[in-house]
Amino acid sequence: MATVSDDPKAEPLAEPTVADLEAALDATTVPIADEGDEASGAGAVSATTADEGDTGALLLDLQAENARLKEQAARTLADYQNLERRVQADRARAIEWARMTIYEGLLQPLEHLDLAAAALHDKGLDMVVDGFWQVLGEGGLQKIAPQGEKFDVNTMEAVEKVGEGETVTEVVAPGFRLGEQVLRPAKVKVG
Repeated sequence: MATVSDDPKAEPLAEPTVADLEAALDATTVPIADEGDEASGAGAVSATTADEGDTGALLLDLQAENARLKEQAARTLADYQNLERRVQADRARAIEWARMTIYEGLLQPLEHLDLAAAALHDKGLDMVVDGFWQVLGEGGLQKIAPQGEKFDVNTMEAVEKVGEGETVTEVVAPGFRLGEQVLRPAKVKVG
């Protein structure tokens, strides 16, 4: 078989033959003696003994790898489930925030429309305004009009104090809540 040469004028290498490849393979292979082989000496290892030792070590390695992968899969699943819960909670908060923002934005124009309907005494306009309030009420909007109730700092804003009492004597402007969240406190006189 020809060798590689740095000389540019050297002849190209000949293609190796099957015999060349087999000879190279035989030169690099270390034979493992069979149990019945007469040539096996004190330093030779039988194929079955080597396989059994390798198989046991391989089995232990595979079991350890299997346990590691199961733990990794369990952790990945737990992380995914936690992520799903966080996404659902974030989505619910975003929906609630959007809902509150819309309701807050509708309150002022709707109150102005309500005042216009009261001033015009138009039954058609009254029906439209009542329809708006009904739809918003079905969505969870509640009016806070605490006439005669004890003053509550969480849902009311005192605009005037008359006397020493803690009772609402007059509702100047109603407040609104959406579920448990106060959108706007009621403006009241206390006395």
